[in-house]
Amino acid sequence: MSEADFRAGQGEQFLNETFDGSLPQFFAAFTRRNKLSKNEIYEIQRLIDEHREG
Repeated sequence: MSEADFRAGQGEQFLNETFDGSLPQFFAAFTRRNKLSKNEIYEIQRLIDEHREG
């Protein structure tokens, strides 16, 4: 198992256990306490766009 696969599994487990699998709930909780940089916002939007395009 690669490190990337391991980290993805750990992240998914945390999301499921802590936020009932809801990425929007996690994101809302995270951004309430942490200000995102313009670069982070750009990267998140890029990931959303890639996912949307399939």
